[in-house]
Amino acid sequence: MNNKDFDASEISVFSLVKYTLRQKLIFPLFLFPFIAIGIGLFLDQTFSGNVVFTITEDQSSSSNQPPSIGGLSSIVGLSLGSGGSEKYNRLQILQSRMFLLSFIQRNNLEKVIFKDKWDNINKAWEQPSTLAIIKYSIEKYIRSNAKEPIASPPDNEKLVARFLKEHFIISEDDKTGILNLKIIWDNPEDATNIANSLVKE
Repeated sequence: MNNKDFDASEISVFSLVKYTLRQKLIFPLFLFPFIAIGIGLFLDQTFSGNVVFTITEDQSSSSNQPPSIGGLSSIVGLSLGSGGSEKYNRLQILQSRMFLLSFIQRNNLEKVIFKDKWDNINKAWEQPSTLAIIKYSIEKYIRSNAKEPIASPPDNEKLVARFLKEHFIISEDDKTGILNLKIIWDNPEDATNIANSLVKE
């Protein structure tokens, strides 16, 4: 009788331990989907828009040729070199900082490229940091020409650099010569429109 009672007790403890372990494993698994959804809501979503096109030496023979990219070069102060191929010259323009800066400014893309600096509620660039204000307060007593920090958009160099680094990818298929322009943006429709506009400029 005692042996039976002992065995039942053993089984009861074992079952309790098993149940406890199961609950500890199930609980995190139950929470995981909610944690993943929460992280997804706070993370910025990005999408890409792709344009596949070709550049041939004879512009009239290619229906996919962006017709006015050469014309825009004169507007932004660039010139097509006579020594290189048509494809090389036009790719240089498409990737040039002057061309991209002009495109960014004409299409008002600064606020998306530097959205971390843009206050969308007040519709203004973020105010200078406390450190910058303190630094100015000290400097103005030392020299009269101290530059007061103001809310302003990022300079042109930083603007183009971030666009090239985070939003702009162009690649070429070595076998076919077909070019692929990818624009990474926070809206899929805008990404496609920007990519199309770039090759049509």
